[in-house]
Amino acid sequence: EKKLYYDKLITLYDQRNEIFPGREAYVLGRKAITMKTNPYAKNEETYDVFVRSIEADVKKAEPATLYAILK
Repeated sequence: EKKLYYDKLITLYDQRNEIFPGREAYVLGRKAITMKTNPYAKNEETYDVFVRSIEADVKKAEPATLYAILK
């Protein structure tokens, strides 16, 4: 049941970027942090989302995202 909620949350992050473009880096960063703190996520996928978030807008990368990837 928890995995179902996790999958739905990850899907919502993706849908948010499709419906409301413009803050993709922020949303990807939030998604990556959620993935990192969840046991259902795979490390490789989580790292890829972190990288995509930072590459999307390096100058506006959220400090929490940068901290989480280094931690």
